[in-house]
Amino acid sequence: MLAGGLTMCAGQALAMTEANMQRESTAVAMATSSPDIQGVLDMLTGSWKTSAGVPGADGEESVDLVMNIAPITVKGVDNALYIELARADASHAPYRQAIFQVYRYHDSELRLRTYEFRIGLMPVLTGLWLAPESFPELSGTDLIATLDITLEQEGNGWTGRTPYPYPTGTGNAVEMTSEITIMPDSIESVDRGFAADGSIAWGSEEGMRYTFNRAEPTAVLQRLADDVLVIDFYEGDGDVAVEGDQISVHYTGLTGDGNKFDSSFDHVPPDPFTFPWPGQMIQGWNTGMQGVSVGLHRKLVIPGPVAYGEQGNPRAKIGPNATLYFDIEVMSVQHKPAAEATPEVAPEAEPAAQPDATGHEGHNHP
Repeated sequence: MLAGGLTMCAGQALAMTEANMQRESTAVAMATSSPDIQGVLDMLTGSWKTSAGVPGADGEESVDLVMNIAPITVKGVDNALYIELARADASHAPYRQAIFQVYRYHDSELRLRTYEFRIGLMPVLTGLWLAPESFPELSGTDLIATLDITLEQEGNGWTGRTPYPYPTGTGNAVEMTSEITIMPDSIESVDRGFAADGSIAWGSEEGMRYTFNRAEPTAVLQRLADDVLVIDFYEGDGDVAVEGDQISVHYTGLTGDGNKFDSSFDHVPPDPFTFPWPGQMIQGWNTGMQGVSVGLHRKLVIPGPVAYGEQGNPRAKIGPNATLYFDIEVMSVQHKPAAEATPEVAPEAEPAAQPDATGHEGHNHP
């Protein structure tokens, strides 16, 4: 049950994630109004993993799913949680991102509402469940409400279901229902889409439930100098870069409003960016690339003062002091031969070139 189904059309979603793979806790104050609302929020917050694999599409082997949930601030939507769902082997590329809200309906029953994003913010938000205070500003106008779950307390947890079927156009279904059971260490979900003749078009068969158990986080957060944030989704399994090495990466760069100002995947042909580290690049990129290794998927959050500063980059539609969000995959590390030791740079050396929108100097790389 996640913005229209936690594992809704899981096979289709996992297939889309495969394509994506080929292409590439700080608490936040919330306006809770009662202990029971806070209890639901606390119980949902955390990292989760399916207890058994979820069947993939077209006979694909079952895969584990991971889910990460964190409290965030959304203007006009109190008691909001951000949710990411991904394959366990591709946590850097979630196939579903949405918002939960817990609220009181008519001053009596508790409801859990799900929202989809109205604008293309998903790539910006990926991984930020680890640093919710770094979310770009969101408001209710950025979201589309999809369904409500009516919650009832049951023992030390909560259970609920949609009060009625909701319209849907996904997977040949015309309407859908959702159920959820929230316990301190598990979340169970039942989602079904129904065809016009009343048959199940997708989702859990009768008696089937998807169960998520509490798990270790699927990524690691580092807070570096100048408030640069680094989120690593898994450790690389290759060489670690050191000073003077040549690093090749695929990357996508975005601003907080979803503006994709550059991506190596958009170059023709797609061309990894190769650069000496550290080099003549924006300061936050140099800081954020320390310790990378081949195969690593890393997200960088670079504050404006160590990105393009007050001047911004009008050519790339980057405003003054805009925070930049980079999704990076390290393709190779080429060590510098020992004989090519880097000479000391004299104080009178030429000034560095103005960095371009990709985060590196000049225009010699697309």
